[in-house]
Amino acid sequence: MGRLRVFRLGADSKAWLGACYLMTERAYVGLELKGATPRATLWPKPGKKLAGLAEAFSTAYQEQLRGWTLARRNRRERFKLRAADAAQRIKPNATPDGLEHHAADAAQRREISRLLAEELQMADPLGIRTPWDEARALGLAMK
Repeated sequence: MGRLRVFRLGADSKAWLGACYLMTERAYVGLELKGATPRATLWPKPGKKLAGLAEAFSTAYQEQLRGWTLARRNRRERFKLRAADAAQRIKPNATPDGLEHHAADAAQRREISRLLAEELQMADPLGIRTPWDEARALGLAMK
């Protein structure tokens, strides 16, 4: 079984590691990151061929390089979008749809409290809402 060694001589490290990751679908990848020149050793998985592995790695590296280059170029724009989103989230009574929603008035709060209390008083035949100690005392829990 043949192996392919790929050295990271001056290559973009994130793109190179990304290409190594993408190759795990076709091949086993062993990384040696210590030393002056990191390298990857690739050997085909069962049913895959060594032929074309170098070309596939080169293609994966080029794709990763384009992606990382684009990500680095628009870093400032992504930061601005996140900052605007964070500012929107901390604005009082604001929602992502741009509408302002106001807190419930006293009558609405009383109605919500009444509904919650009513819900808590409903029958609980399985003892799901009952705390464990109370359920044991009532004989509902398994001993």
